[in-house]
Amino acid sequence: MGLVLRKYQERAFGLTIEAILEGYRRILLCGPCACHAAGQGILMADGSIRAVETIREGDTLMGPDSRPRTVMHLYRGHGDLFSIV
Repeated sequence: MGLVLRKYQERAFGLTIEAILEGYRRILLCGPCACHAAGQGILMADGSIRAVETIREGDTLMGPDSRPRTVMHLYRGHGDLFSIV
């Protein structure tokens, strides 16, 4: 069984290859950094907590440094979540 990329991963991979072929040598690839289970609370910049599935592009979340962060993109997927301890 081979690795199956999600659409956003395919796009990121393609853009990375394109940048390399254009001669870029320093490439910063940014992508999703966390998975959340349905119903998980997300801290908003105003101090309220909302379920992850209600978050939309343009919403303002609280960053890890207590500064606001604007949601630029949403990545949705379905799969098993595992707790690593």
